[in-house]
Amino acid sequence: MFKDPRLPILLPFWRTVTKIGPVALVVRHPVQVAASLGRRDDILPEEAAALWTRHNVDAWLNGRHPQIVWFEDLYSEPDVVVARFASRFGMPTPRRSAGLIRAAVNPTLRHHRESADPVDPTMTIAVGLYDTLRHEKPDAIDDLCRDLRTS
Repeated sequence: MFKDPRLPILLPFWRTVTKIGPVALVVRHPVQVAASLGRRDDILPEEAAALWTRHNVDAWLNGRHPQIVWFEDLYSEPDVVVARFASRFGMPTPRRSAGLIRAAVNPTLRHHRESADPVDPTMTIAVGLYDTLRHEKPDAIDDLCRDLRTS
């Protein structure tokens, strides 16, 4: 298991090099991501929204219907996140999994919780994708992601 923010783009390459197991897509609201990137890297909201959209489109399509993990659930119900992932991929649920996640996820590092209405067209697209992912209907997600990738 490994995490790399470039992985969604590079996943097709890695599939040619090694066997790739289950893929998880951790999704955070794009407005929160934009606020975080703005504060940390001085990235404009519309640029952050475009990055968020690209990352999530590539993660969905290249991940071949990855298990969606909601960012806020890692904080509020880590045991449910682990059980859902284990169930989907036929893995045993590890004992003490919630404690392990709680130890790894530092809530003091979470600074942005807002999810205001989008104020520019790029953020509107990102929020539309977020909402589609939220409904967790693979066919609708596929269609939107393919449309976004080609536009």
